[in-house]
Amino acid sequence: MYPESHRSPPARIVAVGLMGSAWVFILVLQIARGDQVFPASLGIVALALWILQVALTRRASRTFVWLAWVMIVLGAFAGPATSVIGAIPAISGMLVLTRDSQIPIKRGTAGLCLGILGLALGALGDKADVVSSIGCLAGLLLVFLFGLLRRQSDAVEAAERASLEDRLAAAQERARSAAVEERTAIARDLHDVLAHSLGGLTIQLDALSAELESGKYEAAIARSVQARTLASSGLEEARRAVAALREPMADLDHGIESNIKAHRDMGGSVTVDLEPTQDLSSQANGVFSRGLQEFLTNARRYAPGETAHVRLARDDAHYRLSVSTPRTLRVQTSTGGGFGLQGVRERAEAIGGRLTIDDGNPFVATVEVPHD
Repeated sequence: MYPESHRSPPARIVAVGLMGSAWVFILVLQIARGDQVFPASLGIVALALWILQVALTRRASRTFVWLAWVMIVLGAFAGPATSVIGAIPAISGMLVLTRDSQIPIKRGTAGLCLGILGLALGALGDKADVVSSIGCLAGLLLVFLFGLLRRQSDAVEAAERASLEDRLAAAQERARSAAVEERTAIARDLHDVLAHSLGGLTIQLDALSAELESGKYEAAIARSVQARTLASSGLEEARRAVAALREPMADLDHGIESNIKAHRDMGGSVTVDLEPTQDLSSQANGVFSRGLQEFLTNARRYAPGETAHVRLARDDAHYRLSVSTPRTLRVQTSTGGGFGLQGVRERAEAIGGRLTIDDGNPFVATVEVPHD
């Protein structure tokens, strides 16, 4: 079955009807003069079929193709004896068979063979004109080749449109992925900035409340000063994050120093064992700084009062930053856990590193990144 398509537009139906009617009138005059009655009659039939095909059938339908074949045979037969006028529907039928990409090319080839056969039979008539016969043959061949070229051109245009649609779809997908990545990065940075500072502030305020209830007013005053300092520090860090994270990350030593100072200011205890870093990229620097921040926050939360051990070492391929603490409280520690560790993992994996958790005693969190 041939695929269904729309009927011919009204303007084309009217144009074909007017032209066909004019040529039918010319052929009727030939018949009235008794000149080439049989070929002229076949030409009229072919013209009538052409009008019928355009007006009543759907393009590329089975009826459409069969009418085109009959038009080609009858028109080719009538052409040599009617000064090519009878061959006009044959040429039209040949064009639509080869031009329309919905019609298999073998149908157009079959139409060309039928046209040559009808033309040969028409050329054998007593009053067939040699020049008209050659003109009809040339017309069929030229229209056949022209139809093939247009079909190929349509195929190229369709392929280009499909390629353009694919590129647009790929660009939209890249934009969507970039937006998702950007939202993920913003979520990580908000967590890094707000969760840690607000979490530390909560601890300070809880301690302040306990000291006030115990009547330790001097300690409470000192604790309130620490809470205010922590709030100011968090506000300043938030401002830096809102600045779109465009400024380069500070050097690793400064990042480790600031994180350790913040940990101690909030009552934590920590020891440090660092190897020199010389070829650490800014991305790796950011991973280590955020990783250390997250690890020390977890140490304060899940092992309060215990000493955290920070160690930075390297081998031939990687730098490794690890924080170990005695396990004093059972918590969820799967690698798909909270947003903090998840953010550290995403940062590390983005530059070819990884995050590992040893859920033993001591509890050890390690982030490693490749070095140049």
